[in-house]
Amino acid sequence: MASQALSIITTIIPYIRETLRRHSSSPNLVADFDKLKRTTQEYQDEIHGKLISIMSDRARTHVATMKKMNWDEPWVGEDGRYYMDILCRETGVLYKVLNRHLPLPQVHGIMGPVFQDYADKLVDGVTGALVRTEEGKKRYVVLPLVTHQSTPLH
Repeated sequence: MASQALSIITTIIPYIRETLRRHSSSPNLVADFDKLKRTTQEYQDEIHGKLISIMSDRARTHVATMKKMNWDEPWVGEDGRYYMDILCRETGVLYKVLNRHLPLPQVHGIMGPVFQDYADKLVDGVTGALVRTEEGKKRYVVLPLVTHQSTPLH
């Protein structure tokens, strides 16, 4: 919501500036409105950066879980993929909220870096896993599909 409010302010500032420029003789007024617009855009960029950072931290946590997993031991139910379910749900919630409140270019500006970070971190997690048994390889084989790369099994 803060990003949306800043977007509205950033959009209307040029109109207010132009109206005041026509009716005011102060040359500093136009410069002040230009500075205000830059400042609100910087705040909005910081909010977007914070969202990307939060999702990066979440991915880092889940990749740490993936690296600690013992792929060779049998899983009970879907316990072994629980970390990925959580990451997918968190990402879906973020996307739904952003898509509901922000213009599509801003949604892409946030989700693009989030997904790129996921790809980098998941590759790290996949390459850091140690798999020794055939059953472990069967459990593990789904993960390279996420990164669209084939990763050698250890």
